[in-house]
Parts: sequence; structure tokens; C-alpha cells
Amino acid sequence: MDLTLTADQRDLQAAVRDYLAGTWTPDRLRSAADDAAVDRKDWRALAEMGIFGLTLPEADGGLGLGLADAVIVFEELGRALVPGPLVATFLAAGLVSGAADGGAVVTMLDASEPVAVVEHLASASHVILVGDDGLFLLPAGRLTAAPAAVPLDPLTPVSHVTAAPRAEAREGLAAEGQTLFEQGLRSVLAGGVGLPDAAFAARGHRQGRVQAGQ
Repeated sequence: MDLTLTADQRDLQAAVRDYLAGTWTPDRLRSAADDAAVDRKDWRALAEMGIFGLTLPEADGGLGLGLADAVIVFEELGRALVPGPLVATFLAAGLVSGAADGGAVVTMLDASEPVAVVEHLASASHVILVGDDGLFLLPAGRLTAAPAAVPLDPLTPVSHVTAAPRAEAREGLAAEGQTLFEQGLRSVLAGGVGLPDAAFAARGHRQGRVQAGQ
């Protein structure tokens, strides 16, 4: 199996990396940490780049790219520490109106976990609920949740869910939704590959930084 990037994939990687380097600067990230609400202008800018519609057919307003291309893009998003429920919105494109063009912000809740938590709920318009009995799409306002006092990641506000609609009141996703979810998980892992790069870069900056002669 040849895992070498094609010329088009290298161009895609470079274009995304250059855009993020100019947009998600250290000052911008510090500002986002102080106010972790999703900036809708930034969100729409990501959508205009095609981030959320990467694998949608061009006829549906997407870029018509493959999963391998999406993995490359999400690795760069992870490297740049771009906040927000990126993967959930990506996998909801084609299922939730407005997800591909940035009009909707979609987050995810794994209801099978002992403690049900959801990220960026205050900014979300929709929630994909992952249950033992399938995948369900909910308006974000149908969850009852309380924000965590101190999130582990200042860029990712987390809420503890105390109540969700009963199974019979949920809108189930079809088989294609299950496929999109599985693709989204791979993209999450790709984003995780980029995170250590960001950590090592920050460590190198701290070690080489000079302030007051020290």
C-alpha cells in the first residue's frame, strides 16, 4: 500500500496549514481560551474553505474529496489547535441543514459513557447522540446540562448532561449516518496526530524564549 501523499494532497495540506498559521495565531488562541464560545465568523470562514463539506459531492455543495483528504485536513486542524466541534459538524454535513456552509454548529454526546458530557453545547445548534441503540439527531436545546466548573481544556467548554429526550422522542439517523460517524472517528484520530506537534512547538518556544535577559 502506497501511503505517499499525492501532489494534490500536498497542495491541500499546504493551503490549509498556511491559512491556519495566519489565522490561529498564539494571540488568537489566547483570546479563544478567554471566551470559548464558537466564533461564528471564524466558523463560516472554515466552512468557506470547505472544511465541513470535504467529502460531500460537489453537486451537494461539497468538495467531493475522499476520506484520506479529510484526514490530512483534520491533522492540520489539530496541529493548529483550532477549537470547536469540528468533527461532529463535518460528519453531520449532508444530514443537518447548514452544517456544510457553517450555518449550523453540531456537537456530539456519547450516551453510553457513565458520565454524559457534551462539548460546546452553548454554541451548538444540534447534537448527535450516540446511544447503544443507534445514532440520533437532536436540537441542542433539548438537552438539559450544566457547564463544568473548570474544563480541562480552556478551548473546549464541557457540560454535564442531566437529562436527554427519551428514545421514542429521538430522530434516528439512517445507515449512512452510521457510516459518517465512523469516518468522523478516524478524523478525530487524525486531529490527535497534530496535537503533539503543537505541544512540542510550544515546548521549544518556551525553552528558547528570552525575557529580561533570562
